[in-house]
Amino acid sequence: MNQAAVQIILAVHGNLGQALKESCYYFTGDSEHVKVCSLNEGEEIHEWERKLLSWVDSCPQTLILTDMLKASTTVHASQALRGRPDVELVTGVNLAMMVKAVQMVSVWDVHRLARSIQETGKEDILYLRDKLGDAVEPEENSGIPEEPGTDYRRRMRLEAVPVRGLCRDGAELKS
Repeated sequence: MNQAAVQIILAVHGNLGQALKESCYYFTGDSEHVKVCSLNEGEEIHEWERKLLSWVDSCPQTLILTDMLKASTTVHASQALRGRPDVELVTGVNLAMMVKAVQMVSVWDVHRLARSIQETGKEDILYLRDKLGDAVEPEENSGIPEEPGTDYRRRMRLEAVPVRGLCRDGAELKS
């Protein structure tokens, strides 16, 4: 169990951070450990960086998630790594990474959390045709009527991510 709470800071451009936080809440029912530090058009980058660093200094362990590797948010957020061994930064944030981070923020330390969500992000990025192969091509009709999309989903062998303990249709998940 994690001894010190880890805070998650989304250091991103525009409204992306708030949208990710809200979408993550949809899946997890939690966003207590998430702060959004948005860099908005016309905002002075050094003021933004000072705000970010003050948030970093307010918690013993901080995971910073940025939107793009070669963007100003990552360049300036990387300053938080200097002299702070319990601060980690992962770029290329996506919703799958956020969900995993929020689910595990109270379980893992910041270093394990950063490594794990990096892998989650990589696994979630996929050119779907490569995975599905022939499953995306229509099969001949067997003559048995099905609910629209059912056969396609079954052939894809993809399962929906549960939403706060419920399936998308509202049925409770069975453990």
